[in-house]
Amino acid sequence: MKNTIAKWLVSLAGLICLYAFLSVRFESLFNFIMEEKVLPEYFENTKYGELYYLNFIKQFRERNLPHAIAKYRHTSKHPKLEDADILTFGDSFFDFSRMVTFPERLSDTLHKKVYYERFFDEHRPLHYLKKQNYVNSEPKLMIYESTERYVPFRFMNKHEDDYIEPVKRSAARELLSAARKLLLFMNQS
Repeated sequence: MKNTIAKWLVSLAGLICLYAFLSVRFESLFNFIMEEKVLPEYFENTKYGELYYLNFIKQFRERNLPHAIAKYRHTSKHPKLEDADILTFGDSFFDFSRMVTFPERLSDTLHKKVYYERFFDEHRPLHYLKKQNYVNSEPKLMIYESTERYVPFRFMNKHEDDYIEPVKRSAARELLSAARKLLLFMNQS
């Protein structure tokens, strides 16, 4: 009798572990048992606020939070990269879902098309623009937002990639530039 109960308990524990293993990989299985459904890229879409769910300390529960709204980058107001007047790049501070975000407010206030791209790991806007084959002949305002704690990690080291191709100069212009440098060098010595 004890062996039968032990086998059933081990089998049940195995099924629970298998479900847990699969549910963290498949969102639909995870949401099946959750009271609050998890939505992709909506980390703050929780009943008590994201700080509570990071540590489950009762005192961090926020009550009466406003309902989450569609993020600006998922709405029809968000323009294509090529059509934008202002380019904004950033992380979570530009991407809340419980209030009007900075890119959306900028668009509404200035009546300009504001493009926003959320960065998760790759915080190199010029590299992103190159990957998108972005070409534009007129200057545009680009705003890059980053939390202070990440500034040392993102900007202390040289970015090794060549993001922008230098303009090719004619041979005559290269010759004149070399002559000018030579004259300046001779005047300084």
